[in-house]
Amino acid sequence: MIEEQWSQFIGFLQQYVVPDWGSLVNLLPVFLLILIVVVLGWTFYRLLTAGPTRRGKRRLPPVPPPGTHMPARRSPPSSARSARSCSSPPSWSAEPGSCSGPRS
Repeated sequence: MIEEQWSQFIGFLQQYVVPDWGSLVNLLPVFLLILIVVVLGWTFYRLLTAGPTRRGKRRLPPVPPPGTHMPARRSPPSSARSARSCSSPPSWSAEPGSCSGPRS
């Protein structure tokens, strides 16, 4: 009687514990495809969220030594100043620095 109950219990567990190897082998391509998609997805995610490409120490902007001052701003050359102040565009026949149009 105990052996019969034990056999029924093992038969019941066998349905859930022991896999159907034939169907699992048939599902291997599906599992492999899922694995490939996960790996490629993770790789693209890491590439898209990657940080800066330079690593290590970065070059600092130059700092003038103490006691020195930055040079004063220079005004543009006279030809650029005069061309900027003209209301009409300069022509090729006009003399440099003049805002007059072509000579007549």
